Amino acid sequence: MTTIYKYTNRINRKVYVGKTDRALVTRHNEHKYTSKIGDTHWANALKKWGIESFDLETLCEVPTADGAFVEMLFIEVLDSTNKKFGYKSTDGGEGLLGFKHSDETKAGIKKSLTGRMGWFHYHPIYGKQDRAITIKILRTKYGPDYIPKGPKPPNRTPEQLFESAQAGWVKRKQNAKTNNPDGRVHTPASRLKMSQSHKGRKQKPRALKLICKRNHPQTPENIYVYKNKKQCLLCRREYKKEQREKKSSIVCPT
Repeated sequence: MTTIYKYTNRINRKVYVGKTDRALVTRHNEHKYTSKIGDTHWANALKKWGIESFDLETLCEVPTADGAFVEMLFIEVLDSTNKKFGYKSTDGGEGLLGFKHSDETKAGIKKSLTGRMGWFHYHPIYGKQDRAITIKILRTKYGPDYIPKGPKPPNRTPEQLFESAQAGWVKRKQNAKTNNPDGRVHTPASRLKMSQSHKGRKQKPRALKLICKRNHPQTPENIYVYKNKKQCLLCRREYKKEQREKKSSIVCPT
């Protein structure tokens, strides 16, 4: 079951409508925590007035499948997205439906994106990187005439662009045959550093099984296959000899 609840400010009578699939006390404690770290319209209201200035009430309980739809209905009826009457920042339901950035946030986003060209100038995971280095990496991978995202040079004809793409494809195909798909070549400094790091190391030779458990030489004449497993012929002969001696040593009681 989903519980639709409402907070009402005792001072200005503004409302906040929400829903929860858990206990209402648990959701109330989460709002308390939001009032300390949040930065939304609702969180700022809790910081300003304090959660003690709000009355909490249950509007209804509906099946979980209908919870998002019923919440949107109550938000629409009570007009809680209007800042004159409520603190809701979205239209309800799942996700951020109806959320709108403020003018200050839009200006900050626009300022941060000004002057950027494509993902190579800034990436949210890899961070900032020099544009010249990134273009060099891309041209190493896709060919020397690769054009990164951005305005195309006016002196490039479609035929020249096609020839450049074809040359890059041929280079990648050749590099794939040499187990070097990216076509990267180590610099002399990198090769020197790798050489120094490998000095003093001794590669362990692969252990070859030349003798069996009884120290018999494993030559092709001494090996036979029994139940898809290699067996030593000399070991089998010794085992049978031991079994015969064991049987002959047994004395029957009289």
